[in-house]
Amino acid sequence: MTIKIFNTLSRKIENFKPINGNEVKMYSCGPTVYDYAHIGNLRYFVFVDLLKRILKEAGYSLYQVMNITDIDDKTIKRANEKGVDFHEISLKYEKIFFEDLEKLKCSRPDLAPRATDEIDFMSEMIQFLIEKGYAYERSGSVYFSLASYPEYGKLSKLDLSKVKVGARVDVDTYEKESPGDFALWKGKKDNEPSYKMPFGEGRPGWHIECSAISRKHLGEQFDIHTGGVDLIFPHHENEKAQSEAFCGVKTVNYWIHSEYLIVEGKKMSKSLGNFYTLRELEDRGFDYDSVRYMLISSHYRAQLNFTITGLKAAESTISNIKMFVQHLMAGGEGTVDLSDMVREQEKAFFDALMDDLGIGNALSHLFIIINNINSADPLKVNAATKEAVIEAFTRFNTILDISQLEMTESKIPADVNTLAQERHQARLDKDYSRADELRGEITEMGYIVEDTPEGFILRKMDE
Repeated sequence: MTIKIFNTLSRKIENFKPINGNEVKMYSCGPTVYDYAHIGNLRYFVFVDLLKRILKEAGYSLYQVMNITDIDDKTIKRANEKGVDFHEISLKYEKIFFEDLEKLKCSRPDLAPRATDEIDFMSEMIQFLIEKGYAYERSGSVYFSLASYPEYGKLSKLDLSKVKVGARVDVDTYEKESPGDFALWKGKKDNEPSYKMPFGEGRPGWHIECSAISRKHLGEQFDIHTGGVDLIFPHHENEKAQSEAFCGVKTVNYWIHSEYLIVEGKKMSKSLGNFYTLRELEDRGFDYDSVRYMLISSHYRAQLNFTITGLKAAESTISNIKMFVQHLMAGGEGTVDLSDMVREQEKAFFDALMDDLGIGNALSHLFIIINNINSADPLKVNAATKEAVIEAFTRFNTILDISQLEMTESKIPADVNTLAQERHQARLDKDYSRADELRGEITEMGYIVEDTPEGFILRKMDE
């Protein structure tokens, strides 16, 4: 399978071709572990998980490295506020971060080095950049000189005429209108951790850590670099400059970025009361499958407007899928053959994913299968159709990974399913006495029927 992907560097959708045959090396900007990840952060990591799954579906062998930023301005500030060592803060939230990934069924990277474990290699890079004239020392700090690197601005499409030569930026984020030479190494300050290096005592800047970690663990050139669109400038622009100055070659072939998540049409903010973590959504009664489905179901290059109403709609969609699966598993002994339709939609699902991770288009083919079979009645399809759906949904779930798509042969008996459908009709007819009688019969047969806004779900009592 050929994957097409939007490359931020070229601003075009390109055919993906790895550097080395079937092997793909990918670097993903990881979390700054000073607080809980919010759902905007998690949208990016779910996107990375989707990309990894699609690459593997296409037959590639993938090796992913992701940094853990355990030392930066925010982490140090939080540690000083709490009166604790910064490692105590970073280790706590690193653990919580990986717990969140597991809950959302995002696989761990193959390697996740902490920035503080790679400072010696950062020092080697900085020393080299000084010696080659790309960096200079001022007042105990070391800065990368934008004037020394003519390619600066190519990733973010920055207008270099707005660069003020000689201006220096010490913070890790700044506005596009005021770029300047950025800090590779920050001179020692009171109440900050510091390390002794040949060019002075201090700590690394944020940008150098990704260059050092990717160079050390992926080599001079690798295939994919991922991040959120907020990192294109300054972080990735700075990273690209210092990496290519150090290596002397183009270091990354495909820069892939996911869009922002907004909440109720507004920027997420604690002051607005629309700031959500995974734990907060769990406390409000939402399950992880619903959160994963909502985060994964919008195209990665489109802004996602997260709303509680939308999350409830994701819950409803998953409930409908579960009902379909249950009803289908109770059938398979009829005469209606829709197996060719299922296989066509299965192919279309994966074709859509290979076209710039077209998840919305892909999902439409899943629902075509459901709608067509529901129109024919799941209890009336033949064994070939049922087998085709089991095969298709099993493959779909290698990408989506929601439990409601799991297809097993431990089916709901047809007579139990028939009673549940009769009970559902009785409820629609407001014959609640008959509905209660049917519920009793279903219970005696060892099953529980749960009503939903869309219908019902059956499950064995011991599940």
